[in-house]
Amino acid sequence: MKYLLTHRKYRNLAEQQINDIQAELERIRRLIYIEALVFSLKHSLKSNEQEGIDSMQYLAKKTGPFTTEDRLKFDGLVKKFEHLNNLPGLGITERERVAIVSALNMSKGHWYVCPKGHPYVITEV
Repeated sequence: MKYLLTHRKYRNLAEQQINDIQAELERIRRLIYIEALVFSLKHSLKSNEQEGIDSMQYLAKKTGPFTTEDRLKFDGLVKKFEHLNNLPGLGITERERVAIVSALNMSKGHWYVCPKGHPYVITEV
């Protein structure tokens, strides 16, 4: 957007055109999010979770303008399915946690997040 507004030949864009461009950028951000989520989960979704993912994909890929209503619906679904992408508070996926536990051959442990936001685990002593 900054590029469009700072270059002389694009300064004559109407406000509606700018709003349309911003809406499409919002759609692209959400499309990237949903595609990354689907790629990371592959085939580990339950049927009710798949329906939510399908709804997010529909909203991001549908024809026509990406409206404020579409954005709110999509963001609501993201909140509803947040557990699929991150473990609450850790910022890692369940798949990543399982891979770490397996790689370290851990039996039990407690997960924490340091003040800088990095997840770590303390195992049995």
